[in-house]
Order: sequence, then structure tokens, then C-alpha cells
Amino acid sequence: NSGGGGPAPYVNWQTAQTGKYLGVRFYNEGTATINYAWLQLDTGASAGFPATINSYCYDNTGAQITAGTTPVSLQQFSID
Repeated sequence: NSGGGGPAPYVNWQTAQTGKYLGVRFYNEGTATINYAWLQLDTGASAGFPATINSYCYDNTGAQITAGTTPVSLQQFSID
């Protein structure tokens, strides 16, 4: 949650947070589609800095994804 707008729309990210998710939407020039992603972040105390990205996932097909999950089609497996 970014804080819902107003003069300080990112107030929830300006405190120490651990393991929180940020949803992202971006234009992928390689596929010419809008892609959806999530980032799992830890943020620091006063202004939300430093911020550390712990994990992330995006789907380059344009399909929406749920924060914190990795669709089976994006998972990589190896068989010995």
C-alpha cells in the first residue's frame, strides 16, 4: 500500500519495513506489452533508505501475477 495519495503518498515506505511487497507495472520494449512484477523489500528507518530488494518476479507475457508467488511457468527446475 503506497499510502493512498495525498501530500505524502509513499509514507508507508518511509519507515523500517521487513519483507514487504511492492507491485510494479512497466512497459517491456522487447515484447511491446505491459508487464507486471513484484519486489520484496526491506527498508531502513527514517526515510525508507537504504532499501534492499530481497527477491522479485515478473511475467513477460503481460499476464498479471500475485505478489509473493512465482507462476509455475516461470519457475526453473533441474532433474539430476
